[in-house]
Amino acid sequence: MISASHMKHYLFNVLKNLMLLLVVAVSIEWVYYRVTPIESYVEYASITSKEPLMHYQNIRMRSKVTYHNTHPIDISWTENIFCDINTDQNYNFVIGQFFNKPQYTPTTLEQQVQGWDYHALDNLSTNSELYKQMSTMPISCYLDSHTTINLEYGIKKHLRQQSDKFKIFNNYNYLQTIDMEK
Repeated sequence: MISASHMKHYLFNVLKNLMLLLVVAVSIEWVYYRVTPIESYVEYASITSKEPLMHYQNIRMRSKVTYHNTHPIDISWTENIFCDINTDQNYNFVIGQFFNKPQYTPTTLEQQVQGWDYHALDNLSTNSELYKQMSTMPISCYLDSHTTINLEYGIKKHLRQQSDKFKIFNNYNYLQTIDMEK
């Protein structure tokens, strides 16, 4: 028969070892999230525009993206448009927008081609330099996308992707460009 003091000592050691095991398991999980690159969760092959783009329309973009798991993830995107307003090859920040999809669950692990509208230009003031420039000549722009995944334990992973350069036209200069190409 086991004495009461031996039973207490035995239960104390079992609980102590279970707590130690829990600490080790949480530490391993934390290290895993810390050292795993963002490409283990999401990988962008490209971001492109669907040209031609007119200055009064939404910018239609297309992303080729692969998700590497189908578990819910907290993902957000900050997407900024940079344009060469003065045709001096200096691309200046124009306008940006932020998206957040908490608990987004990818439906497939295969590469997806996703089309989406960039609505930030809807808020562009008609008095802005960009709007005035777009009404007189085509301007060259690109989209700069910052993807953030929020993981367990407050760990964040970041990915930056830039689109190809694309032109935004108004009706008049778009028709002129087509005529010049003929």
